[in-house]
Amino acid sequence: SADPVPSGSDPGYSSWEQEEDLSAPPSIPQAETGTGVILSITPPSGEALTYTQVYEKAAPSIAALTAYSAGMVSTGTGIVLTADGYIVTNAHIIAGAEQVNVTLSDDSLWSAQLVGFEPLEDLAVLKIDASGLTPAQFGDDTLLRSGDPVSAIGNPMGYRSTITPGIVSALDQPVSVEGTTMYLLQTSAAINYGSSGGALLNDRGQVVGVTTIKIVADDGSAEGLGFAIPTTRVKQVVDRLIAGAPVTRPSLGIIVRRGQGENGGLVVEEVDPDSDCHRQGIHRGGQRAAGPDLRRPGADQAHPGRGRLPAPGGPAGRGAPGVHRHSDGSGRLLTLSPPKRVSRSGRYAYSVWKSS
Repeated sequence: SADPVPSGSDPGYSSWEQEEDLSAPPSIPQAETGTGVILSITPPSGEALTYTQVYEKAAPSIAALTAYSAGMVSTGTGIVLTADGYIVTNAHIIAGAEQVNVTLSDDSLWSAQLVGFEPLEDLAVLKIDASGLTPAQFGDDTLLRSGDPVSAIGNPMGYRSTITPGIVSALDQPVSVEGTTMYLLQTSAAINYGSSGGALLNDRGQVVGVTTIKIVADDGSAEGLGFAIPTTRVKQVVDRLIAGAPVTRPSLGIIVRRGQGENGGLVVEEVDPDSDCHRQGIHRGGQRAAGPDLRRPGADQAHPGRGRLPAPGGPAGRGAPGVHRHSDGSGRLLTLSPPKRVSRSGRYAYSVWKSS
């Protein structure tokens, strides 16, 4: 993890604040980018597996990470992406590291190079000079529904390759850390210190999320509140990191809710004053009726009052315009804007705790 454990402190206590800058990339050797490697998402097939079968399928693809920086040692988890040593993990695990070691399921130890690092998405890609590895199979998180069985595999508290069972608690759950909001899979599967960067698995043993955050409370009242980055988003970010391309999150600059008036539609609740929506006269209370789909299938189950754009790689990510319908029936073409960069200082207090 990127979270150093202070002497005599339980790393799970949310009242502990640490000042480490988790936006700082590691100062380890840089690996080649633009290699053409991509993350492939495979449709599910066959019958559902037992938890034992899921573990046997996925465990060979789970790695333990150890990062060293300024006299500190931090640990976490990674997922083998390719047979020749690409590893997907959380950015906060390796932030600021001067050396990153990868221990594979066969206990072999490797020194990692950095392919790409994106702190706002909390994702990074490492490369080790290995061959013949067992890549994880990545599945489609958009097929998940609340209540589906899942399991998490990681290295919690240093206990290697540990599996914990659970369910999908919610889809597209908004979680904010230091001003950055991520839309995550919520799960009841236990996620603990050292589990970040590990795999959230469906009942076919496919990776449907990369575990990243756990909610805790000082009085112990918060239980079973773990979160994972959905694989569709992981793919978008990882593919761009490996290609050496920048990662952006384009936005129309509006927050919407489902309308109850004419033809339903989406009612604008907020407008970013720096967005093209604002420049073209879109106002609070207006109704958005067409354009790129603001929600993925099943998102209504998670938060019916929130609309958001697809991430890069979808129609909106390619710069497709939206259409805003006013009461006179006119339409306007809107330009997507890049997101504002928000610093992730790495301070956690009283509610959100990075699991690794």
